[in-house]
Amino acid sequence: MTDSPVPVPEAGWYPDPSGSPGLRWWDGERWSDDTHPLPEPAASPLPSSGGEPGTQTLAPPVVAPPVTEANRGRRRLIALVAGLLVIVLLAVIALSYGLSRPRITTKLVEQQIAQSIADQVGSPAVVTCPDSVNAGAGIAFTCDVSVEGGKTATVKVTQTDDQGTVTWDVVATP
Repeated sequence: MTDSPVPVPEAGWYPDPSGSPGLRWWDGERWSDDTHPLPEPAASPLPSSGGEPGTQTLAPPVVAPPVTEANRGRRRLIALVAGLLVIVLLAVIALSYGLSRPRITTKLVEQQIAQSIADQVGSPAVVTCPDSVNAGAGIAFTCDVSVEGGKTATVKVTQTDDQGTVTWDVVATP
């Protein structure tokens, strides 16, 4: 069996393959930029492409633009921008989740620990904790303690609830 070639229509005016109303010129190989409005209904039929009367002419194929290096570059740029947008979106979601969690400020905790240590050692203590921490039972954080005479220590503070109730223990002294 032999393959017969697909007939390519001859040059002529054909319905615009982009879907816009009107005609577009087919030069026998590709579509041109030349367009023409559709004839009025009372006007004569579309110009013949040279076929026999009563025969149907095939419409020319829709030819995709060639893939060029510029097209590849645009596709890569679009993919890169889309990837960056996804990363930014995920970062915003993660940040909003982290910010929406309840937090406690640690100023009162610092004061309580400083007073307790001062009562035990007989001299003032300075306690430095993170400004705020996530609230929740079992969540722990550390604070630095320094007392008169240059002595320092680290205390581990553990939350017993999400309202700021804590327990603490000295975990390191130099």
